[in-house]
Amino acid sequence: MENGLANGSAGAALPARERIMAVALELFARHGLEVGVRDIVRAANLKNISAIRYYFGSKEALVRAVIVEGARVAESWRRDELKRLLARGKPTLREVLRIMVGPGGEVGMSHVYIRLLATVILNNPELSPRRLAPELTREGYDACWRQVLKLVDGVPRRALRARFEHVTICILSVVATRAVQADTAGRKTLWASRRDLENFIDSLEGMVTATPS
Repeated sequence: MENGLANGSAGAALPARERIMAVALELFARHGLEVGVRDIVRAANLKNISAIRYYFGSKEALVRAVIVEGARVAESWRRDELKRLLARGKPTLREVLRIMVGPGGEVGMSHVYIRLLATVILNNPELSPRRLAPELTREGYDACWRQVLKLVDGVPRRALRARFEHVTICILSVVATRAVQADTAGRKTLWASRRDLENFIDSLEGMVTATPS
């Protein structure tokens, strides 16, 4: 399943369950969660809607499975990257923030999944990965933030709690915008170069470390 969701592939070569998930991801991201099961089955080249019931039980369970699988890819990457970073010694704030951005910024997260995630968090927060699979975010994104707290001095914890939300919203918004631009224009207009990504990290670092007003 990692290939289907991580790379946005909905190819017919996938087994039926994975093909359903890959097709559902594409349709949900582009048309919203209102997409019907018949549309999904038809796009997946399956014979009837009983395949949805057989593999997932319901459309709602399929939605949750798609979101959780994408989160597993992202948070596994963050977890592994953070472990590698910590194994080298004390990290810098920039290095940790880069991992928080990472899956949508540099490596294999599907632009399609990022678009779906942004839509879900804005319109269906009860379906966010943090709600559906908190154990995944604890090991990945939240573990990164715990490192951020260890690296930032001079900012009250109360302010940092609010800044956690600010940073999270900023990362999601910018990465989702980049994904939309890449899908519609065929080119990455946000951080097309490494320098652009570093500039974004500069912005996040400023958000975290700025002296409270």
